[in-house]
Amino acid sequence: MIINVPTKIITLISFLILILVMSSTSVDAHLFGGVTKDAGKYTVTFQSFPVYPSPGENSTLAFSILNEEGLNLVNISSKI
Repeated sequence: MIINVPTKIITLISFLILILVMSSTSVDAHLFGGVTKDAGKYTVTFQSFPVYPSPGENSTLAFSILNEEGLNLVNISSKI
């Protein structure tokens, strides 16, 4: 099957637009694993990356805080 040039161009442009939209969209990720605790009306999940950090290495601390409906809390301040 032969695809004509305008169809290839339209497909390529559509793919590039899809990549642009996906890269500029803000999303909330979920943590798999880690430690989950109930804190009053909130559920807090904590996970470090790597799971077992070593002294002198950079690590990331990730928190997921859900309200009683299971929705993510956003734009909150916290201190460690």
